[in-house]
Amino acid sequence: MKTGGRAKNLQRPPAYERRTSNVESAQPIYQQIKLALDVHAGDLRVVRRVDGAKSQPPQKRTIAGFLEWVASK
Repeated sequence: MKTGGRAKNLQRPPAYERRTSNVESAQPIYQQIKLALDVHAGDLRVVRRVDGAKSQPPQKRTIAGFLEWVASK
């Protein structure tokens, strides 16, 4: 006997949202991070794409700030 109605679309969240490196820090684990850099004399424009998702908006960073940011990822 059918109960009617359609099956719910049970899509899983992207991999970077469901996995964490450890419970205490809750930092996501990424399979792949792609960076695009637009380099200028005084600063950088950085666009990031994580695990094949849509590109994130560009961020303006200093060169030193960019190196610290990359080291934290």
